[in-house]
Amino acid sequence: MRGTRTWTAAVGAAATLAIASGCAPGTLDDDPASTDAGTSASPSPSASPSPTQEPVEPTEPATFTTQNGTTSFTLPAGWTVRDTSSLSLDHDGEDVWSNSLVLVDASGADRITYFDPIADGVGAAGDAFDVVQALPLQHRIVAAAWWVSYGAASGTTTYSVQAALVEDPSNPSAVIAISGGLATAAGVLEGIPECAAIGSEAAAVACLESDAVTETLEVLARYEPHDVPGGAMP
Repeated sequence: MRGTRTWTAAVGAAATLAIASGCAPGTLDDDPASTDAGTSASPSPSASPSPTQEPVEPTEPATFTTQNGTTSFTLPAGWTVRDTSSLSLDHDGEDVWSNSLVLVDASGADRITYFDPIADGVGAAGDAFDVVQALPLQHRIVAAAWWVSYGAASGTTTYSVQAALVEDPSNPSAVIAISGGLATAAGVLEGIPECAAIGSEAAAVACLESDAVTETLEVLARYEPHDVPGGAMP
């Protein structure tokens, strides 16, 4: 069986990745200069990939692609990616490549997580929900921010907030289809001051209208899927 390989990109360790300039709509630099993350000598055919040069933090918007090519994100200047993707075993005991990314902003805060492949998750049904912000992508996917309320029947209503890529904003769920499976790309909202205490609909809306959540959606909207067969390896 192939050994597990953990690869960290641009945060905490060197990475074998190519960061190319990205041109995406939005508030990022309209004409970003190409960014070279550095090149390393090609390994011999018998050698496994290994980092040979410390990564260079991008100073312009740049594109990061998963190791097996399933997905790309255009990163704002100063953002980096922590990549802990590795081999795992499926239910048949066969090797499968699992992508696991955290997009980190220029201050070092975790902002977005991405995983593929995933199971088709089904959450608890809420009493009510509302999409507060939504940015359509070119791929019939929407970067949405929404709240859900629970517990009305018990007399104690609680609220949760999410910002993620969804396929149907009329019934938002943070699961999207990719070539060969399912994925999730979602914002990390816990560290956002406006999202620290959500005890009412008004507080949920204030969280989801915050500048940090708007920025999260703008980065999620720079997601790019690729046509990669299921089970593809790096």
